[in-house]
Amino acid sequence: MNKNMITAVVLAAIMMSTVQVYASAGPIKITGSTKTGYERTEDNEYKSKSEIKVYMTSELDDRTTVGLDLKFKNSNNNTANSESNSITLYDVWVESKLNNTMALRLGSQPIDIGKGLWMSANGVTGAMLSAKLNKANLIRVFAGRDQQEDTVYDAKSRTKINFTSEIQYLAWDNAFEKGIGGVYFGKQDKDKYVAVHGKYEFASQTTVSSEYINNNHSKTKAYVVELENGSTKKVGDFKYTLSYMDADAGIFRDANYTDYDDQYTENGFKGVGAAISYKVSKAGTLTFEKWWGEKTAAADHGTFICSSLKLSTKF
Repeated sequence: MNKNMITAVVLAAIMMSTVQVYASAGPIKITGSTKTGYERTEDNEYKSKSEIKVYMTSELDDRTTVGLDLKFKNSNNNTANSESNSITLYDVWVESKLNNTMALRLGSQPIDIGKGLWMSANGVTGAMLSAKLNKANLIRVFAGRDQQEDTVYDAKSRTKINFTSEIQYLAWDNAFEKGIGGVYFGKQDKDKYVAVHGKYEFASQTTVSSEYINNNHSKTKAYVVELENGSTKKVGDFKYTLSYMDADAGIFRDANYTDYDDQYTENGFKGVGAAISYKVSKAGTLTFEKWWGEKTAAADHGTFICSSLKLSTKF
């Protein structure tokens, strides 16, 4: 563990001590994860990423919960000859139970919808109202905004700009005996989305999952289908994954929100992926993944091949 990672953990401990003063009514629950990955593309571009996340929640009383998430991230790119380090307090929220079925969460918070084809992000500031109709049905409504930094390139220079993105969604999830299905309606700035997603276990330790999304503003679409076999519950377990993804160019504003940011760019993506995961320890999983595909933009049909090796742990 390098000095930056130690600093992140120490900072998290200090913040937990601070939160304890305000959360004396209940203990703080601490969980976290680490991820280290190496990626190589066909253009001999090498990237490495290291990440530590610490999640802290505490119940102030029987109706109110507060949450705080801290992230340390280190990334390197040999082609761009660049390195970045950051320690970010990216989620701070408070959730209040309105009654036995409804809750309201305010603040900077994570958003995960479906398989994350459109939205799997942290640090989005807003309000989420959730209603658990019964054991199987959950409805979520969210409205908020997020600030991002982008880089604009021209022939002679590059300029960093900040922009604010308005995000709203209405999502319904229905769990059943062997899976889950759902539908959601989303809006991000001018883009308006309609999507369906689902996951079904049709045989022992074998599942198929998918998500399909349509952008009514840009008249574009995207979908992903994945077949998984095996599990990584016990040490020595293997899990195998086959994936197919087809995303039109411009369906998403950028790759800052999708869970498939290693594949999708503004030029779109279409291709197949394969992954093998191995449970190396009680807390650690090693995954090798490879994607073969091409960009879908009319002006750029370049091929894309990417290999990555990731070690993930939870604590």
